[in-house]
Amino acid sequence: MRVSFCRMSQHEAYKGKRVVVTGAASGIGQQTTEFLLAAGAKVIALDRNAPKSKVDQYISIDFTKPESITTAVKEIEGEIDVLLNIAGVPGTVDPDVVMRVNVLGLRMLT
Repeated sequence: MRVSFCRMSQHEAYKGKRVVVTGAASGIGQQTTEFLLAAGAKVIALDRNAPKSKVDQYISIDFTKPESITTAVKEIEGEIDVLLNIAGVPGTVDPDVVMRVNVLGLRMLT
């Protein structure tokens, strides 16, 4: 017996979706943002720095400060289909900053 599956391509899965990407200005976040834009997604970028890609909305955020996260969430326009928590700092920086950004900040956003 032969079974075939119809799979949706990764590009089709994001077409028209509103996607929030944290850490969108550099590294994996930037590459993910470019992929999503090419796929036809509406990207809302959350980062300390403005992204290089032309996103639908950019919101400046400091994940070490809870009040910055609260403000950023209020600035998101419309509903969200997907949240990609990519922002992070390496373990070589101050452990307090690592905990605030990599754990507490992203958890608060979620």
